[in-house]
Amino acid sequence: MRTLLQLSLEMKTLSNKTKITGGNWKGRSIDIIDKSNVKPTKSYIRENLFNWIGHNLSNKWIVDAFAGSGSLGFEAASRKASKVIMLESDKEVYNFLVKQKEKLNANNIEIYNEYAQVFLKNYNLDSSIVFLDPPFLTNDIYEIIEILSKTNDIVVYFEIPLKIKDQVLKAKPNGWDLIKHSKIGNVFYGLFSSN
Repeated sequence: MRTLLQLSLEMKTLSNKTKITGGNWKGRSIDIIDKSNVKPTKSYIRENLFNWIGHNLSNKWIVDAFAGSGSLGFEAASRKASKVIMLESDKEVYNFLVKQKEKLNANNIEIYNEYAQVFLKNYNLDSSIVFLDPPFLTNDIYEIIEILSKTNDIVVYFEIPLKIKDQVLKAKPNGWDLIKHSKIGNVFYGLFSSN
């Protein structure tokens, strides 16, 4: 017999889906939990991101710091990242992501029900690629950039509201470069590199 949580999760998947755009699972749909603060990164932006960082991520470690819909993390795993760490502080969203991981049989993904700030302070991320797509109504990105500034040889993808672009670029640590950027609608996104 299904539990109340399972029934609730099933009901939340009825209309929200996104397709993986490349790699082993290209064309496969993943379900997106129906919560107002969880939105997948648009496929056009995902395509740009993976054009920037490469379509084959073999030997790369990826950290999806605000997993949410999972669209970035599952996309990276599909493109053969050796390990994808997905962080999600909301327990309901975390459980939903675990279900999607099982559906894809994604052995290269680890999902943690933890705040990004806590995890990143205690994990060596040298030579990793970190995805930062925090909920748009928070200031989490500044704290995360500060934590990551102590990391060596890192690439950071960020996706933010266009209206805070100048503040985020001013928060860029010394020694980091803005190597790619673009915008679509009210979204600004880009890559920082610590090289």
